[in-house]
Amino acid sequence: MPDLPDSATRRHLLLTVGILLTACGQTPDQGHEFAVFGDNPYSPETVPKVQALIGDVNGRSNLEWVIHVGDTKGGRECQDGIYRSRFDLYQGFLIPFVFTPGDNDWFDCAPERDGGFDKYERLNHLRSLYFPEPGQTTGGRSMAVRTQSSEPGYEDFVENVMWVHGDVV
Repeated sequence: MPDLPDSATRRHLLLTVGILLTACGQTPDQGHEFAVFGDNPYSPETVPKVQALIGDVNGRSNLEWVIHVGDTKGGRECQDGIYRSRFDLYQGFLIPFVFTPGDNDWFDCAPERDGGFDKYERLNHLRSLYFPEPGQTTGGRSMAVRTQSSEPGYEDFVENVMWVHGDVV
């Protein structure tokens, strides 16, 4: 994982979000600020950098939620303990934490070299940790979300969520 972005990079990222929101009919001063990251931590050595990221996010009163876009670990670490340690790490965020599982989180656990786990059992284990109450995020503060699992025929898909904030979906 590269070092945390410097202040110029962070301003650029926030400006990019502002531009995207403006394209959606919002002006930057009406926008919503949030954090997005993924592919971390891959190894025990990168956990301190994620802890620093959590501290940085928690120090910003303007952020409304944080989204992890998947891959909380390297592909070969598929034991329950690694899942629990990553989940506990992310619960350090004081704002709502939205998680989308990535392929390393479940799908890549099937090969023998990666433990020979049943990939759907690993996905269900992730679901039990990160989505204990479908329709609510985890993190320091919970946020209501709409989950695909509320639709008939899609009851298992608790990880697919959306929410509306102002006039942004």
